[in-house]
Amino acid sequence: MKNVFFDFDGTLADTRRGIINGYNYAFDKIGLPRASEEMLLMNIGPPLKEVLRNLAPDEPEERIDRLAVLYREYYSSDGLYELEFFDGIRDMLECVDRKDVRLRILSSKPTAFIENILNRYGYMKYFDGIDGVSLGYSNKSKKERLKDRMTSEGLDPADCIVVGDREEDLNAARHCGAEFIGVLFGYGSKEELEGSVTVKSVGDLNDSLTAWIERS
Repeated sequence: MKNVFFDFDGTLADTRRGIINGYNYAFDKIGLPRASEEMLLMNIGPPLKEVLRNLAPDEPEERIDRLAVLYREYYSSDGLYELEFFDGIRDMLECVDRKDVRLRILSSKPTAFIENILNRYGYMKYFDGIDGVSLGYSNKSKKERLKDRMTSEGLDPADCIVVGDREEDLNAARHCGAEFIGVLFGYGSKEELEGSVTVKSVGDLNDSLTAWIERS
């Protein structure tokens, strides 16, 4: 059976509002100047503490830790639901889910947050598994978690595809020998997905996934 691993932020849902508000809340609380929205959008996707180090490179580790706690304080209560699923995502999942395929999520977002969102908006029924991170800050990389999943279940790389909007999604697929589709309606750039198959719309994603699933 084939397996589709979807990234979450910027691939299934536009989560920028809650994420940006969370970073602004944390920076305001600690008395640091806010990062620009452009800088924040460039950093949506990677693990939280990695992003904070990019946004506040001169801050000591204890201040990064404090920013992470404050971000989660806001995001877990308010920011979590400040999102919109991209137009056509539900129809795409409905279409793909009817085929002989397992749909999964591979994300740097905490698994608990993803589960809350999917349950609230009625999307959990489409997915067979969620490979997010723990609520701690020491987690394996996306490529390591994908490799662990494929190894533990004995998945053939030829039967796996990653769908995402950032370079780390592409790198995870390449590291594990899986195929990849890059979405250009998310937060990444065409340049960081260079050399991969890319789509500009959810409709195009549906067509590309359907073609891959039906390929013998």
